[in-house]
Amino acid sequence: MSFKITRIGKPLPTQNATVWFLPCVSSLVSFKITQLVESFFTVCTTVRSLPCVNSQVCFKSLCTAQQLPT
Repeated sequence: MSFKITRIGKPLPTQNATVWFLPCVSSLVSFKITQLVESFFTVCTTVRSLPCVNSQVCFKSLCTAQQLPT
C-alpha cells in the first residue's frame, strides 16, 4: 500500500494507526510503506517516534487502538 505525504498536521488514517508525515528535506516526497515500517507500527506503543526514513521524511506514529484518553 502506498501513501502520499500530506501537509504537516494532516493525519493519514491507516487500519491501525494515524501517521503524521514531516518533511526532512525542502520538498515533500511519496514513499511506499515497507514491512520494516509496518513492523514499527506493531510496536508503536513503545516506539512513538522514528528517525527519518531514507533521510527523506520524518514521521511520528500513533496507534489509535492503543491511544489512551488524556
